[in-house]
Amino acid sequence: MKIKSILYLLGLFSLTSHGAETECAKVAYIPFDISLYGSETEETIEKNAMRRKFIKLDGFESLVRGKYSSLRKGYMADNSKVFISFHEGGVFIDAKGRVRKGSEYADFDIERFESVLVDKCP
Repeated sequence: MKIKSILYLLGLFSLTSHGAETECAKVAYIPFDISLYGSETEETIEKNAMRRKFIKLDGFESLVRGKYSSLRKGYMADNSKVFISFHEGGVFIDAKGRVRKGSEYADFDIERFESVLVDKCP
């Protein structure tokens, strides 16, 4: 009985892991190479974004540099460029390439950002 339970849980884990790789989220953004007269805030970026696409979770994670930290390191909530709506909550990226995911922050590779975006989710 215990072996069957363990095998069942291992099967669920492998499905969940695979699902994380293919999880896809909506992206609302203003390209990093475009300067505006006024900046967008976390509250306005989703509504006022110039472009809308999708991103796979593994593509997003490949652009996060280093580990998340509770240190803000200059994160600018009043100069947001990207809003990503993953199931676990929203992710914001500011104009300098700092990511805010909940109360954690990290650096982000803005040079490669648009190269991992897709037109639709699988």
